[in-house]
Amino acid sequence: MSRLTRQPVVWARAALMLLSAGLSVGRALAAPVSLSPLPMGGDGAYSTETRLGRSVWIPDSLYLYFDVPDSPDFVPGEPLYIRVEYVDAGRGYLNCQYDSTYGDEAADRYRLAELHTRSSRIDTGEFVYSHRQFVSPLLGGRQNGGADFRLVLKSSDSEAFAVAGVEVSSAPFDDERFLYVLSRPWLVPYDGDVNDFVDAKTLSGKVMAGYQGWFRTPNDAEDNGWQHWGRTAFDRLDATQITVDMWPYVSDYLPERLCPADGMVLESGRPAYLFSSADPETVQRHFRWMRKYNIDGVYLQRFITRNNSGYYGASEFVLDNVRKAAAREGRVWALEYDVSSLDNDASPLEVMTNDWQWLVNDLGILDDPRYLHEDGKPVLFIWGFSVEGRDFTIDQANEIVDYFSSQNLYLIGGVNWYWQNKSDWYDHYRRYDQLLGWMESDRSRLSSQKQQLENWGMKILPHAWPGFSWCNLKMLQPGTQYTPRSGGQFYWNRLYNAVSCGADQIFLGMFDEYDEATAIMPMSDEHPAPHTAWGQYIDNEGRDPFRYLQLSVAAREMLRGERSVSSSLPSPDSLVDPAYGGAHATAYLRQTNSENGLMLREPSDGQTVAAVVGGYDCRVNGPDPSADYYFYFDIDDSLCFSNQAGQAVTVEIEYYDDAGTAGARFRLQYDGLSGSYAPHATVYTAPGSGGWKNLRWNINDGLFAGRQHLDSDFRIALYSGDQAALRRVSVFFPEEEAGTTAADEVGLQWLDGEVSWSTAAGAVGWQLFRSDSLDQPEWQEIPGTVRISDETVFYRPEATAEAGFYRLERTVRQ
Repeated sequence: MSRLTRQPVVWARAALMLLSAGLSVGRALAAPVSLSPLPMGGDGAYSTETRLGRSVWIPDSLYLYFDVPDSPDFVPGEPLYIRVEYVDAGRGYLNCQYDSTYGDEAADRYRLAELHTRSSRIDTGEFVYSHRQFVSPLLGGRQNGGADFRLVLKSSDSEAFAVAGVEVSSAPFDDERFLYVLSRPWLVPYDGDVNDFVDAKTLSGKVMAGYQGWFRTPNDAEDNGWQHWGRTAFDRLDATQITVDMWPYVSDYLPERLCPADGMVLESGRPAYLFSSADPETVQRHFRWMRKYNIDGVYLQRFITRNNSGYYGASEFVLDNVRKAAAREGRVWALEYDVSSLDNDASPLEVMTNDWQWLVNDLGILDDPRYLHEDGKPVLFIWGFSVEGRDFTIDQANEIVDYFSSQNLYLIGGVNWYWQNKSDWYDHYRRYDQLLGWMESDRSRLSSQKQQLENWGMKILPHAWPGFSWCNLKMLQPGTQYTPRSGGQFYWNRLYNAVSCGADQIFLGMFDEYDEATAIMPMSDEHPAPHTAWGQYIDNEGRDPFRYLQLSVAAREMLRGERSVSSSLPSPDSLVDPAYGGAHATAYLRQTNSENGLMLREPSDGQTVAAVVGGYDCRVNGPDPSADYYFYFDIDDSLCFSNQAGQAVTVEIEYYDDAGTAGARFRLQYDGLSGSYAPHATVYTAPGSGGWKNLRWNINDGLFAGRQHLDSDFRIALYSGDQAALRRVSVFFPEEEAGTTAADEVGLQWLDGEVSWSTAAGAVGWQLFRSDSLDQPEWQEIPGTVRISDETVFYRPEATAEAGFYRLERTVRQ
């Protein structure tokens, strides 16, 4: 199925999720009750007009007030649901405040609806529905004019709000997005696939990235307008509003998951699009990039306050997305508290302990099989104590860290790069197991810090970042407070420092931080024009958009002894290709193997023995390594069999690399187009540096007709006498979106002599092609002039010269 026609199935499952979460949905009504605004003057006055052929209410100021009629179905304290139909014209944001049971203060009588959807006007010109949930309504008529709730408009809205109808119900309205939001998916246990592609028992050898997950777009699941793309949430995006110095590369995203950037255009004139981290498919795309480029996982940043924790009623879409994406893509994750937003709180310890206990007891994050551990303890990162601008006393900081230490956690502290100068904080620093000095760039100082920490019985966590820029965010002249990337040399210097100082792990900061241009996530060479008085955009300077992920992989190889330690920037041809990112077949090798589309075969020269190595059940070749030095595997024929065109796959193994394995050589011999034991050119030699390591081979000419022993499709070949322990072997296929797709699968339409398709499809690389025939088509790209209107691209062929067949094609990098 085309990626453009795949439906967002997460919404379709929402009704089941709602019930499985055990949430109260109230007693069902025979039908929702339609309401009209209360006829009142003052701030509730309104007029009636006709819009799009229908009668609508137009508020004279900012409010429309409503009264809920007496009914046995409307019970004070039980949830109530509102549906508002309005004209999506102009710009603006719709709030809704209700009379709640929480108390007698004004804030209790005008409490914002806790959950809501489709609150932003984005000027589609259509009637749309917005939904609300009142968690605990009083229905006491304590608002102006005896009202129970009111619709609230923004004072800055430039166009009047036109409301066509308001309905109230004691049961949720049947809307997929609304049901998904109501389900509070973070409270629903995940019961999908969990892939163990990265050892979650240790930090050693890991290359982990910080993950903010804080980008939002209008009408996403969070439904709070623009977040972190612009300086205000509900104003129209333009050059005055943009706060990022990197424009995201969006060609890998699903078009329906992207949001138009309010009419902003790229330098080519094409419409600009942005993503939301509240979208589960988008976050999984980010974790898929991590899988493809061998990033082990993330520290999920958590800026905790009394307003943005699930304990205090806030939504947790990103936390849920990260947990599920890590499971599906086989990455690991751990939580990182950033205390920057807590220094003005009367009791930061109370906020953090309430939040942590909720995460552990209600969400069960420490039971998550992909949660990272070290020394048998769950890892927790706390960033910000002793850092300027975070006004905590040493006693406050000690009290908080002591609490978490008492929870049997492995603690990492994040502090200034010059923390050695703060001797009054030394006692606090020694409360952690590891310490990270933020943006430490001097190699000798890094080595000095490592030595001091080791003297304290601690470890160092070096920080590597690719550069810095926040000219749009701070409205600065280009080049101000700017650290150039220098084609990747600046980043490589930081990575080299981390490895050469003797550290056994690296923190990449950050994965998705576009705001300060420290992201290693891909950026686009094409971006909007910056403001004429301030701002700038950095780009790849014509290099691969994934360059900084490629360099991260090379650093991981250097850290693990698989690449020579060098300060020289790797040449492009020395960087390994990413793994294929699609479906996988995996065999977990144990006493009794767990086989999912991939089976271990044991012919006479491929016998194996169950063992426990490095804390895992696995299998070693033997009992006689001089005779048994192959591991044979058979791919399920339903996944691939006798592909005469040549099957592209990544074969990945996970082996234990200890002193006994040092020097062992690993080869891949596969059933390919050139022969049944086609040798891959890459041979790996185990460095013996310790820990579970993964090796990868990419091929594009697999036949996989079962022509090896016992109908096997490939074998991992050692040399006679070498012995190795394998715990996992996987075969990754190309993503289903690869190659080209027929036009009717991606929404290509013909109307009034024009071919049309969505600008979102164009934003992710779909181009128009034409052929004279479908019998033996020769598709040629159409470079002709197009026009763009209402998020649609139109192309008008010349009636005779360009008669033929049209389709959209797209090549997706694997």
